[in-house]
Amino acid sequence: MSNQTLLNGVEPSKEELLSLLNSKEILRGKTPFTTLLITKGKIPFWDQHLDRLKKSFCFLYKDLEFSKLEKKLEQAKKIGTKEKSKVKSMRLTMIRSKDKVDLLTQIEEHKKNDLSPLKLRTCLHPQRSSSLPKFLKNGNYLEISLEVLKATELDLDDCLFLDREGHAAECSTSNIFFRKGSRFFTPTLEGPVLDGITRSVVLDIMKGLGQAVEEINISRPEWENMDEAFITNSLKGLVSVSEIDGRGFSEESDFLAQIKKEYEGRLE
Repeated sequence: MSNQTLLNGVEPSKEELLSLLNSKEILRGKTPFTTLLITKGKIPFWDQHLDRLKKSFCFLYKDLEFSKLEKKLEQAKKIGTKEKSKVKSMRLTMIRSKDKVDLLTQIEEHKKNDLSPLKLRTCLHPQRSSSLPKFLKNGNYLEISLEVLKATELDLDDCLFLDREGHAAECSTSNIFFRKGSRFFTPTLEGPVLDGITRSVVLDIMKGLGQAVEEINISRPEWENMDEAFITNSLKGLVSVSEIDGRGFSEESDFLAQIKKEYEGRLE
């Protein structure tokens, strides 16, 4: 299957695409979205992604009914899972047009992830606005993408964004976890941190394993003293971090290997 771009379930005309590009909603970054993995004809954690989109819809479009969009989402799910032989990614984006919300669906063949440990640099978070709920993913990534570009120019992979007090927050498209001995930590959602779906799944897995995770503010001296770090992302899963600002972390531990195994089991 080649890559697909659909508008409300059908291939859009050039005129329809141009109309979307001229939308003030896009210019404002008012385009809530979610990104999903499709594997073996299934979408892992579909219900969580659907819930995120519904909450985003209700937050931004209080005067409209979600039921019409929900039908479009179910149609997108059906199209995305039709072919079972390939791993794909699907991005679902909501764009308002007057008295309705259009659904832009982008489906691509998912390239095999490079799961090599990541090298990160720290920089100040452009700040998720305190007026935005933690579940909302919107289309304004300019400042974040520019910081990531600086990282790649330094032969690094991503950024660890810090809050105004210098606490660890999140990476560009991922949440982050740390381990010290047998204790695990992740930045609290009280900071500029997205309530990521994979983050929530990992927290649930670790709870099932009897392993508590402390959601706290994590300062530089604290994370530099950690033994291990890893990120979570819907398309990549769980990936180790090898260094932050040159401070190295241990290779994948048995702890993380066990969590990965449990996570991969939930993808099936």
